[in-house]
Amino acid sequence: MVLLPPEDLEVATDPRVYRIVVEALLGRLRAGGVREVALAPPCFYGRPKRQQQRLWDEVREAAKLSEATALDVSDWLDESRWRVDPEQEGVYGRAPNALGLKKIGAKAGRAVTMTIRSRHAGRRFPAPTGGEERR
Repeated sequence: MVLLPPEDLEVATDPRVYRIVVEALLGRLRAGGVREVALAPPCFYGRPKRQQQRLWDEVREAAKLSEATALDVSDWLDESRWRVDPEQEGVYGRAPNALGLKKIGAKAGRAVTMTIRSRHAGRRFPAPTGGEERR
């Protein structure tokens, strides 16, 4: 799983350039032997939705071309997950709070697991035998 950094939203990168960079990253991962890749687009509470959506669209397109998975992170932006004090509205941090991180981590884990299962549905993998490497 690759979490693309939220700081990418702060530098106002041209979405087309962002896609080229993500495609290069995916290419290097594939060249390095990584078979399953799940991408989490950059997300940051309070950033303009249009800007985020444009980068998310480019991440999805890059993922499609390289047979990777782009996770839907829209529900990660729940306002309560970004509060500095979970009980106080209106004061937000640069990263999710502890409860937000826990919920996001659980959702990300489930999404990756479901993606891997759906891609390998119906496949049978031989059981490892003594001394042989499994690739």
